[in-house]
Amino acid sequence: MSQVILASSSPRRRELLSTIIAEFASFSPDIDESTDDIIS
Repeated sequence: MSQVILASSSPRRRELLSTIIAEFASFSPDIDESTDDIIS
């Protein structure tokens, strides 16, 4: 069976995924996802 990987540090995303999948790996990406400089 395939392994599911959640690449997010969001507690809400982890909570939502855990309601439909019993076991998954969760990793926090080490990047800045802010868009303040892009949107003006």
